[in-house]
Order: sequence, then structure tokens, then C-alpha cells
Amino acid sequence: KYWPSLGLDQEGFFDLAKNTSQEDPKFSMPILALRLSANHNGVSELHGEVARSMWNFLWPELGHEAVPINYITNGVHTGTWLARRLGNLFGRHMGKHWWANLDDQAMWDKVLDIPDEELWKVRRHLKRKMVYYIMQRAR
Repeated sequence: KYWPSLGLDQEGFFDLAKNTSQEDPKFSMPILALRLSANHNGVSELHGEVARSMWNFLWPELGHEAVPINYITNGVHTGTWLARRLGNLFGRHMGKHWWANLDDQAMWDKVLDIPDEELWKVRRHLKRKMVYYIMQRAR
């Protein structure tokens, strides 16, 4: 029972998560999260816009643009996302600092020059690693 630590009784706690935009209000985890969190964000500019429209009823006194839901565009940290062997292969064929030029189309065109055999060798190695990992986890 967590609601006493919030200074609420059971009904008050459930009211925090009540979806009052429905005819038959139900408990809503997203509404509870929005009401209890200090910051709210979508995962892209468009998602932030859609979320502000979707959840505007929680802030009826605010216009759509003022709803306190921002956005943070998802991204990938290439150095930790990409397998090391694939990164090394890219380095050999696309330049040592290929990762610093991710938006350079000419650099990405060099992918087409990677010999199929080399790419396939890295792919097979990574697939074997994945299968081994899955087998270990399944035991």
C-alpha cells in the first residue's frame, strides 16, 4: 500500500490515474505517470506534438502548444550500437573516422565497395555470436 506515503487514501490514489476523458473512467498507467512525473517527452518532434494533443485534457486550462510535453529525438550512439567488427570493417573501407561523418552521403556510398566476402564473413561471425548468446541464455 503506497498511497499513504503520498498522503492519499486508496480513492485519492486511483483518482490520480483516472481517465476522465472517457464515459466510464478507468485506471490509466500513462495518466498516473504523467501526473506524477516532473518531465514528459515524446521520442520525436512529431510524437511530442501528437502527445500534446492526446493528453491535452489533463491540462484543460492550457492550449495545445502549452501542454508540458516536450520531445527528445531518439538517436543512436554509433560507437556502442554497432558491432566492433562491423565498425572495423567500415573503418578499413570508408576511412578511419567514418563515424564522424554519418551524414556524408559520399562516405556511405563507399559501403558498396566493401567486398561481399568480407561483409559476409563479419555477418557470419556476428550471427554465430548471437546464436551462442541465445543458447547460453536458454540454458
